[in-house]
Amino acid sequence: MTSPDIELLNDEDRLVLEGGLCLLSSDLPTQPNLSPSAAADCFEGLRLKFAELLSVSDRRVILYDTYEAAAEASLKSMQSASQQSAGRILGPTIGASTLISLCEKVNLEYFAVDIEPDSLGISPRGIAQATQTESTDIVGVIIAHPFGHPANMPVLLDMLSGYDLPFVQECSESFLSSAHGELIGTTGIASIFSVRESLSLFHNFINDSSPTIVVFGDDQDDELIRRAMDLVHLRYTEDEMRIIFGAAASIESRIEHRRRLSWELNFRLRGIASIAKMSHARKVKHNYSSFVLRIRGPGWRKDVSESILALNEEGLDFQLAINPDYSEGYRDFVSGQFPVTDRIVRDSISLNLHEGLNEQHIEIVGKILRRVAVWASKV
Repeated sequence: MTSPDIELLNDEDRLVLEGGLCLLSSDLPTQPNLSPSAAADCFEGLRLKFAELLSVSDRRVILYDTYEAAAEASLKSMQSASQQSAGRILGPTIGASTLISLCEKVNLEYFAVDIEPDSLGISPRGIAQATQTESTDIVGVIIAHPFGHPANMPVLLDMLSGYDLPFVQECSESFLSSAHGELIGTTGIASIFSVRESLSLFHNFINDSSPTIVVFGDDQDDELIRRAMDLVHLRYTEDEMRIIFGAAASIESRIEHRRRLSWELNFRLRGIASIAKMSHARKVKHNYSSFVLRIRGPGWRKDVSESILALNEEGLDFQLAINPDYSEGYRDFVSGQFPVTDRIVRDSISLNLHEGLNEQHIEIVGKILRRVAVWASKV
């Protein structure tokens, strides 16, 4: 491994935090506004565009007015498909927190399962342990794909088929990600896509809530889906929908741009033992809704809060990848119950990548991270 000290022999300036000069001559660009669509019917156009991008029948796709309505419909569909109409839903510790309270509305209890350290998706081993030790009836499973990184779908699909457990996918952060050739959100009882998150619309979206797409499984009743579609009444303005539909039209190219930026940053961070990138298994494509790094090991001696402060002072908007209060709302929570999640909370930071950034910006980001790695390696 290459020591960060060796890489920075010619760049020994102190950090901004220590009174040094900033490597950035100006702030990094913000995410640019998106061009609104001029299409005649952006409401129906959005629904059809999601169906096209996911390569599913548009008869399986419903556009709901709110995330809550979409999630509730998905959970009820899972109840109908399960051998148990009430009981526990197994879900990940991160990536599906909004669903905890919604489970209670449909007479279900959200039972959290720890995540895998590589994919950050729900742990198959954790599911197996829960099915063997829980006396309460298990209705189904929620699979989430945080940070644009697909969960371990091949293993999960085989396992849940063997247990005869239906599942719902929370795919808002992983739109157009794929695992082994299968797009995320095209299997299971239902897959939920918050349009704001799926299309990266936080910067210029007017309404605080979000229209939400649900892709129902092929085995769901066509008549029930049609009736549900007839009951949906969207409250968004035409101008808002034009922005949303415009974002949908450009999302493929924007995701590809994020992938190129991520690959470039991974390359520039090679050899630093104290910085671990997210796992990149073969046949898995991320959408990089966030670029996540783990800063850890004996080579990184500063805690995550100090490290984020140092990076922020250098002009990089790194944040905690996971809220330390992730367990809020879990029943019977015991400290230390989720060791993998706790470890990820302690050492993971994230940076938003977008189409306003280019390779020159990423070069500077890489230099700053190496510079901070030198500082973090010292007592």
